[in-house]
Amino acid sequence: RITRDSEALTCKSNAWMQGKAEEINSLQEKLREANRVAGSLRNEKKSLIEATDLLQSTNQQLKANLETQKIEMERYNQLQVRSTQQEGFIEQLEARLAKHGMSKSDQDREIAKQMGVIRDLHNRLQSHMDTMQDLNRQLSTLNQENYRLKSALDK
Repeated sequence: RITRDSEALTCKSNAWMQGKAEEINSLQEKLREANRVAGSLRNEKKSLIEATDLLQSTNQQLKANLETQKIEMERYNQLQVRSTQQEGFIEQLEARLAKHGMSKSDQDREIAKQMGVIRDLHNRLQSHMDTMQDLNRQLSTLNQENYRLKSALDK
């Protein structure tokens, strides 16, 4: 009877130990899977941080470009004012020339010279406006991408 009780106890102990071993193996597998997922998340976080850093750097460059464009816009506005002033000046010159009896061909040459200056200023203004529009579009696109990446990083 002691032998039977001993064997029964041994069987129960072995079964209990086998159950615990299976639980430990299951927990180890879950831990390995959690480590794989954590590693994957770390890698994704690292790439998102790198992307965010790149976007922030690009954003800073665009802000600097925007500031430059603001300065260019101020210059553009000043050029427009000068252009308007020059047009008035040309009209005054035409009136003076007419008073002093300057020949029509001399007047035409002076007007052509002044118009060349005005056209040059106008072309510069148009070029600056086009550049500003391009930079504004780029800034908008990068801000949208930055927002998207920040949202993804926050998740």
